[in-house]
Amino acid sequence: MVYPSLTAAQMKKSQLFLIGFNLLNGISYLCVGNMVMLLLVNRLGFHDMVITIWHSLFNIGYIWLPLGKIATEKWGAAKTESNFWIFRNVAVVAMASCAIWGHFGHPYVACAFLLGGAFFFYGCRSAGCVMATALVGNITSPEDRGKLLAFNSMAHNVTAAVISIGLAVLLHFTKSLWVLYSIVIFGAVCGILASVESIRTLTEARTSVPGKNGE
Repeated sequence: MVYPSLTAAQMKKSQLFLIGFNLLNGISYLCVGNMVMLLLVNRLGFHDMVITIWHSLFNIGYIWLPLGKIATEKWGAAKTESNFWIFRNVAVVAMASCAIWGHFGHPYVACAFLLGGAFFFYGCRSAGCVMATALVGNITSPEDRGKLLAFNSMAHNVTAAVISIGLAVLLHFTKSLWVLYSIVIFGAVCGILASVESIRTLTEARTSVPGKNGE
């Protein structure tokens, strides 16, 4: 159950911040997701086996889901999502540093940072999303919930299309490894900003766990 009930003004304020979070997070994921990182690892010449393991970590990361539940009991849902989003984007920086290690002739170190960073990236993503549905329920009423979800989906898809076209045009004119690296770092910065927006979004929409602190 989600506690406490919010006023209409609090819901509206939180919904606006949630839209900002989703837009920043969408930009971040387009820049650090599989598309750009795949170009980066291909440019570095990683073995197919390494790329396959890297892709599998998306699903392996779901083993972090119980950690998200434990963290929610300790921190609350809003802080849990924000914290794991910061950890997630720090992991992005570690993952992208494979470009530096690979460029200077340390392939095994590069591989370790790529796979280790990806494991933490996808794990933090899973743990941070544990209570996302409950939080959306907390900041909406049955009457406006569908409208908010539809708008967020539309905004995400439009943003994804614009960013994808922009990246395609940019990468058409440059083949630089460091441009790819810079795109990933830019995505990590947007992700950290999204985590700040997340805590602002949900400060008034805290989720309590029954049985904790007498609730």
